[in-house]
Amino acid sequence: MVSGTRKIAPAVAILGISAIAMAAAPTTEELKAQIDALQQKVDALEANQVKAADVDATVRQVLEDADRRSQLFASEGFTAGYTADRGFVLQSADGAFLLHPYIQFQFRESNNWRDNDTTGTNSSTNNANDNNNGFEVRRLKYGVEGNAYTSALTYQFQWQTSSTAGSVSLEDAWAKYRFQPNWAVQAGQFKDPLFHESLVSSFKQLTADRSLQNSLLEGNDNYIQGASLLYGDKNPLHGQVAFTDGFAGANSNYLDPTGGDPTDTGFRSNNNKAANFGLAARVEYMVLGDSAKDWKRYSTYSAQGAKDASDLLILGAAGEWDQVGDYNAYWYTADAQWEPAAVSGLSVYGALVGRNYRVDQTESDSQKNSASDYGALVQAGYMVTTRIEPFVRYDYTRMGTMSDSTVDSFGTRNIHEITAGVNYYLFGQNAKFTLDLSYLPNGSPVTVSGLDISSQTRDEEQWIARAQFQLVL
Repeated sequence: MVSGTRKIAPAVAILGISAIAMAAAPTTEELKAQIDALQQKVDALEANQVKAADVDATVRQVLEDADRRSQLFASEGFTAGYTADRGFVLQSADGAFLLHPYIQFQFRESNNWRDNDTTGTNSSTNNANDNNNGFEVRRLKYGVEGNAYTSALTYQFQWQTSSTAGSVSLEDAWAKYRFQPNWAVQAGQFKDPLFHESLVSSFKQLTADRSLQNSLLEGNDNYIQGASLLYGDKNPLHGQVAFTDGFAGANSNYLDPTGGDPTDTGFRSNNNKAANFGLAARVEYMVLGDSAKDWKRYSTYSAQGAKDASDLLILGAAGEWDQVGDYNAYWYTADAQWEPAAVSGLSVYGALVGRNYRVDQTESDSQKNSASDYGALVQAGYMVTTRIEPFVRYDYTRMGTMSDSTVDSFGTRNIHEITAGVNYYLFGQNAKFTLDLSYLPNGSPVTVSGLDISSQTRDEEQWIARAQFQLVL
């Protein structure tokens, strides 16, 4: 642009001189003055053109910088955006800080039929049936998780609203620090490292909800308070040892419970904290699989998303001892999860579970002795397409008795639960429909509202049909 202007300058000067010559015959000095004036104007024009080019270059630089900053997924990292593993995140460029907010929503339509039940709304006759159906927000959970100051310091805080009252309660509130590649310490409120069925998140279950057995023997979401030592990361062996306030100790202060009978305050009814202290330990070993990436497959019961994956076989075992006064309670389990590469899309899980209560005998308390509850569970799901997954589950629980009436509220009962259904995945576990049907040939000794199961005083049939939509953000 500047060179073009310089070519025009002589032409402009010549035209100016010609015009002056035609008007009059100026002197040499006048012609020189006019030429100098014209040159000054040309120089000024060229200077303005240079300044405009500088402005254009500056504008281009600003626009390029803004465009670069707007690219959330730039190769050098991002400060906000969406990832396939976690969802929405806020993150520092170096990864030292990460915040992942999330919401879990489960909306359900349930139907419950109880045959020949005398405890329902139609209890005026011995052969009355009791039927209930309706909608409910089964779960609405929200929280944040991530790491702070370093990727080795992780945390999670989670709350849940009640499906009956809408009240909010705290579930997870913990921090974990990995001080060595395979060693970490954790403190706060977290899930009891006991039954694998409870440890698998409620939105990664195979069926619409956990089993009746899990509710009877541990509780569907058994949160405890304490500290634990964890071993294992991307290696075949994982383990955890926890010292806690004991079973069902969530959302309580440091004070020990009052009373000496743990069964009166919740060991069997799964309602309240009862122990002075608890010791729990769990160990897991990957017999088959890639320990660098396949532990994520163990966090869900479904083989959805594991197409063309290798064989997976993980064995687990756990135990817990809680103590209060003269009472001692013990839980134990052994489980296995298998996904064969030869049958892509198949996932099989099985577990043996149990608990035992023991009382130190005294002459004044001679009737109290011990009791044991135990059971087994097996389930399987198969991805017939990338979206459709039929499944089945069977669990058996035998509730023992104690001669003490305060402990014998359940009585000796054999409880069977048979469940079958299908999952339809819209966007993996984050958005799916579940339809299932459960059959209890001997009924249930307790009401478990979260499973849409009602109590029965006799061994009578009960059917539960559930249709559920799940959304996780």
